[in-house]
Amino acid sequence: MKLLNISLAFIIFILFHSIATGHHNYQEMIIRQSSLKCIDSNLVLAIVEAESNFRPKVISPRGALGLGQVTILVAKERLGYSQKDQTKNEEIRRMLLDPSQNIKIMLMHLEWINKHLSSSFKGIERIRMIAAVYNAGYIGFINSKKRLPQVGEGHKPLEIDKKKERDGYIKKVVKAYHRFVKKNKRSNCSISEV
Repeated sequence: MKLLNISLAFIIFILFHSIATGHHNYQEMIIRQSSLKCIDSNLVLAIVEAESNFRPKVISPRGALGLGQVTILVAKERLGYSQKDQTKNEEIRRMLLDPSQNIKIMLMHLEWINKHLSSSFKGIERIRMIAAVYNAGYIGFINSKKRLPQVGEGHKPLEIDKKKERDGYIKKVVKAYHRFVKKNKRSNCSISEV
């Protein structure tokens, strides 16, 4: 019985150690890739934690894939493929399940979001808006942009459906963002300063 308990404890230790080490490796990769694009790595880490909890192979019920829970639709937009071209879907799906490729596409999408947000958002409000838009998805953002010429100017963040759910998501991202800032210090590139 004692041997069984020791074996079980060892298996649990190995399991948790591999999970923690995996998160750490992905965090290092995210920090490195974010600095190349000059995007706040703490924000990227916070969104990845909220989206997938650093699980690279997770697929949502809506078809979002990988660490950043990027959809094929978003990936096609960021990579310049036609939405009608279905021949690329399987290739893009494989890319999104590769952690490095997923983060690269996620960073392209965050760059795009940041570029298209109103410049009136600064600091933590910009972080909140970026999280809201990322969570709303590409279509939610485009539909919101049709209603609001400069998303957010003079309006509450993204007047779209599922507001309570989105507010919970934003709080989760902001809380994780502050935790990563404490742990990693300020990122060299801060999207929130734009």
